[in-house]
Amino acid sequence: MEPEPVSFRQFVMEMSLLVENAGGESEIIDRGKKLLKTLVSDNSWFSDVFIQHNSKSYSQNLLYLDPQERFSIICFVW
Repeated sequence: MEPEPVSFRQFVMEMSLLVENAGGESEIIDRGKKLLKTLVSDNSWFSDVFIQHNSKSYSQNLLYLDPQERFSIICFVW
């Protein structure tokens, strides 16, 4: 059985809790990697607006900035 898709909002909430309660950076990296892998396994939450750019090189689009600036989520587009 495939896992249920994770919404972006759910991912942000889980990352916020992780950053708030983690015992250290290694825990954030380990658990955060798993959360991110689950998020990107189904991109139905991802809007085409985030992949548009006008330059001839790559662009960076801010998807989320934690209000306390503990982490951000950025989409790189080539």
